[in-house]
Amino acid sequence: MQDLRKRQNRPRLLLSFVLRAMVGLCLFVVLVFVGRAAWGMYQKFSVASNSREGAELELAELQAQERQVSASVAEFKSERGVEGKLRERYGVARAGEGEITIMRDQNTEDASAYAGDGFWASLWDALFVW
Repeated sequence: MQDLRKRQNRPRLLLSFVLRAMVGLCLFVVLVFVGRAAWGMYQKFSVASNSREGAELELAELQAQERQVSASVAEFKSERGVEGKLRERYGVARAGEGEITIMRDQNTEDASAYAGDGFWASLWDALFVW
């Protein structure tokens, strides 16, 4: 039987193979560049997301600090606030004011310390020492 296919010459087959290889190589290079670009965008997005969270936390801290400073400024606007801060910071008192010291007598027993003592409380304390 006769072969009805056209016979292709070798140089034409070689040229076809080289062209297909070049197109495949170009497609591979384009794929690599596109992949690297996508990965770089992902990394930048991740860094931006983390930076945003950090900035939001810093903003919240600064807002809390601003509220505290505003409250302190409002406190200093009144006569009583200034006097209170002076007393607190420098430990001063007005003329005629004195310090009151409360001392407990160590010889008297505290009635509330023995209020729960009884048979059941002693048993509970004996069984559960911890």
